Amino acid sequence: MTLDTILQNFQSKVSSQIRLEPVADGCYRILTPFQFSDGDHPVITVRSDAGRWALSDEGHTAVRLGDRLDERVQSVIRQQPDASTSGAITLASDTGELTLVMESGRYGDALNRFIQALLRIDGAALEST
Repeated sequence: MTLDTILQNFQSKVSSQIRLEPVADGCYRILTPFQFSDGDHPVITVRSDAGRWALSDEGHTAVRLGDRLDERVQSVIRQQPDASTSGAITLASDTGELTLVMESGRYGDALNRFIQALLRIDGAALEST
């Protein structure tokens, strides 16, 4: 799958305002119109890993929330499909990076789920303060 096809799928399924910006070889920042409660935009990248495309927050959500990444916030992640199944959002405990390997042809659906999870995490963090 080409990056142009993925971008078109993001735009048709999520928002026509989505843009990609290269940040490293094979890694692109996804610019979206969505915002956290404080007005910041979520950090989301897309990269090819072993022939599969994956979304990542690059650990930004954990850094941003700091101590507020508590049990209530992690429960948002656990509400996703089991990590052993395709399309699950996973949390790397050592880096705090959230990732989602996207299923072929379902790129817009995956991005929508990822954005919604990040926004729910932000909301849960606000509730826990």
